[in-house]
Amino acid sequence: MRKRGAGKEDSAGPTLSHALLINTSVAPFDDVRVRRAIQLVLHRQAFNQIFGNGSYLIGSPFPPDTWFSSSTEELLQLPGLRETADGDKDPRDIAEAQRLLAEAGYPDGFETTILAANFLGFPDMAQVAADQMKRWLNIDAVVQPEEPAAGYVRYEGNDWKLGFHGNGILVMDPDQIIGGAYLSTATRNYSKWEPTKIRELYTAQQQESDITKRREMVLEMEDYLLNVDSPYIVTEWAMLIPYVDNRIKNYHIAAGFANHTNKEHLWYEE
Repeated sequence: MRKRGAGKEDSAGPTLSHALLINTSVAPFDDVRVRRAIQLVLHRQAFNQIFGNGSYLIGSPFPPDTWFSSSTEELLQLPGLRETADGDKDPRDIAEAQRLLAEAGYPDGFETTILAANFLGFPDMAQVAADQMKRWLNIDAVVQPEEPAAGYVRYEGNDWKLGFHGNGILVMDPDQIIGGAYLSTATRNYSKWEPTKIRELYTAQQQESDITKRREMVLEMEDYLLNVDSPYIVTEWAMLIPYVDNRIKNYHIAAGFANHTNKEHLWYEE
């Protein structure tokens, strides 16, 4: 019997965000109070435990603990990301979400749907989001699984209300993430949401050569997306953590979700 080679874990950090998408062009999601209420009640830590076995990063607009984002410790003190000592959703956030929904005219909740392309577990993630919205806001959201091609047609045709999807990272830089989720031209911003402040901050940080000043601008954008409004609510940042046999040579994990599958540069050695 051949002796199996030893292995090691390897990771390049977050490679993909999972997120609840909100169609800001249709009622009742054209009301920022409704969007904010949903932002407050999503329990990101539960998503991490269910889909990342506790190894993913907290769902914030940018991956935590990078040069351009807040730390995990800082984020866990913020509304929407807070927990009780027992690991439950912070009741202050639930109460504020319920107040906002009532103020928007929906004290008893409402019915809606969540479009979810049938890959990477998105229908299951959508169901977790639906369960949380039902529990704390009485929003009855029916998950609608679709084959990916049909799902994209619905997104592009504005035939959706809520959605669950993701966005891969090829380069760990604010431009990559903002351009994929938070501009009107972004890949996953199907309702073309774009406040003036977001565009101004994006353009300013893109032109800024001083990294400290650039970080301040991105943090200001993070604050807006977390505490004011966002159509792309990140529930967790997925980590690609492979276990690699030591006999596989020249393995260096790529920093992107889409390009880690290229293996032509590897070889096997006894």
